[in-house]
Order: sequence, then C-alpha cells, then structure tokens
Amino acid sequence: MGLSPRDPAIDPVDALAIYDLIADYSFHYDGEALADFAALFTEEGRLETPAGGGVGHAEIEAWAVARWAELSAQGRAPRHFQTNTRLEHVGADQLRGKTQLLLVWIDVATGTPEVKFVASYLDDYRRTEEGWRFERRRIAMP
Repeated sequence: MGLSPRDPAIDPVDALAIYDLIADYSFHYDGEALADFAALFTEEGRLETPAGGGVGHAEIEAWAVARWAELSAQGRAPRHFQTNTRLEHVGADQLRGKTQLLLVWIDVATGTPEVKFVASYLDDYRRTEEGWRFERRRIAMP
C-alpha cells in the first residue's frame, strides 16, 4: 500500500466512517467496552496482534477480556493512539488502510505513562448492514 494522497475512488463519507471505526477501536478497547470492541469486526473478522487475537466476535471478545485481566493484574491500563490513516479503494464495499499506532500503558496506581511500542495497523474494511467493520486488523512492527 502506497502512502499517497487521498484515493479519489473513496467517497469522503466512507472515509469519515472508517476514521470513526478506528477511533471506536481505541475508545471501546481502552474503555473496557469489550463486547462493543468485538462488534467492530465482521462476523468472520480477524484480529492479529503480538499479544494474540481471534477470529469472529466471540473469540475477539474472549481474547480482549483475557488480555484486560492480564494487564489489570499488572496494574496497567492501555491507551491506543492512532493517527495518519491512509485508505485505498479495493472494490465494492471494500477498502484497505494503514494507520500508525502509539501504544501507551498507564500505571494505574500513579498515572505514569509508558510507551510500549510504535507500529502500524494494516486493515481490511468491509461495508456491512451495520456499517463499516474491520474484516482483518493486524499489527506490523517497524
């Protein structure tokens, strides 16, 4: 995927919906609204991270619940900062994207932030009856 100016084949309304989807990913996960987080994916959607992931709503939600329990036990809370999204038209009701990620862990006791890593999300999006959803979201490390 090239990092080029806006793809003229993408309706700006669709682009805005994708940007909202990306923001919802951070707000739902970081806010521990994990069923809502999983619902951001298609029924067969795939999440791939260095810490795991899943396929489909049930697996993604189960992974997120377990991951949150693990982080909570360590006294940490995640904050995902996503920026510089580029989108590419793939086909009818399909887009592809790349978004830069800064993952910060917050020490719950002190509020101290710690940069965990910088990476990119590589995404495949699909328009569904519910709106745009992640068909596949994976982390690419630099």
